[in-house]
Amino acid sequence: MKHPKLLFLLSIFFISCQPKPGENTETRLRGEIFSLKRENDSLKNIIKSLSPSAIPDTISKLDTTSASTTINSQLPVSTP
Repeated sequence: MKHPKLLFLLSIFFISCQPKPGENTETRLRGEIFSLKRENDSLKNIIKSLSPSAIPDTISKLDTTSASTTINSQLPVSTP
């Protein structure tokens, strides 16, 4: 009983892997490679155009708790 299920699943797998009629895989892949090379070149140009000061050397955490307590301490207290 297991063999017909396995045969069915394998046939579906092989049918789904077949190229579509009229589709040239080599041409499609060459076009995709060309597109990716062009994108890579444009990203390299963007990185070259960035000034060194625009790229941070370190990352630090901003302490917002002390800022909010300072602001809250300076607000006037309203009495009803």
